[in-house]
Amino acid sequence: MKITNLLPIQLDCLKRWEQIPTLEIFKKELFPQVQPYFEDAFGPAEEIYEHFKDPNLNWEKFRTQALKIDEEKELERIKRNLAKVENQFNLKLQGEIVLFAMFHYIDGYARFDKGTQRVFIGLSTENTNDYYYDILETHELTHVARESRPETWQGWGLSLNVSNDEFVENQPVLEHLFGEGYSCYISQILNPGHPEWEYVYQTQESFELIVKHVNEVDRVMHEQIELEKISPEKADYFKLYHSEQYNPPLPLFTQYVWAKAWVENLTKNEKPNDLLTRCSIDLRNHALNFRLTNFQKKSF
Repeated sequence: MKITNLLPIQLDCLKRWEQIPTLEIFKKELFPQVQPYFEDAFGPAEEIYEHFKDPNLNWEKFRTQALKIDEEKELERIKRNLAKVENQFNLKLQGEIVLFAMFHYIDGYARFDKGTQRVFIGLSTENTNDYYYDILETHELTHVARESRPETWQGWGLSLNVSNDEFVENQPVLEHLFGEGYSCYISQILNPGHPEWEYVYQTQESFELIVKHVNEVDRVMHEQIELEKISPEKADYFKLYHSEQYNPPLPLFTQYVWAKAWVENLTKNEKPNDLLTRCSIDLRNHALNFRLTNFQKKSF
């Protein structure tokens, strides 16, 4: 994969921007240089700039943290993590990785478009655990490995040759769950020894809350998987991100906890690498029979 490093451009601007820049300055000094990478994924300059107006953004803190980023270290990190994923699957991944200073609202995003992937890695020094980006980067690169395989989509009657909008709109609930669970699981294989909640993007507190309500998590997962089986057009994996789907409301990425445990359960009978190209539609019955309620008693 090609690696595009936008850090020097951004950090040069941040050194000058002691205060939040005006939209005019943002459009003049930074956006033209990042536009080829950002506009399709994040929108026009005006839309991206809205995040600078977020009342929760502490500009001094964001700027200070961003200016502490070690460019050479992060460039070596992504090269190392790319090699780890390629070696895991014995594949040469195609596409592009874009390194940038986190715009307050995103740290990892694998964007699929017509069979190619552009992976955005938004860096910050806010995370106290240095290994966080090893977990994140191997997670996103595992998405690249799986989503670029035609076998992943053929059972669903889907093709690699679709736009990002079509990809997002048509991704099956079950594939969303399997893909996220698989990426979480592989990132743990490649970066072992850290707390379980780190691999599913939770804090210890939020993870324990989810584990406390595993019956509710099972209910929501099975409800969407069953709905997809009966009426595919009504199923919507985006609902799994909404805390109000659960009673009581549960944290963002709750479904990752269920999905990773499901994939881990699958590996009792299948090698992790063999699952890379398994079409998730063939795993529907297994998913409907899987209970986090039972699994967590043995594992968490």
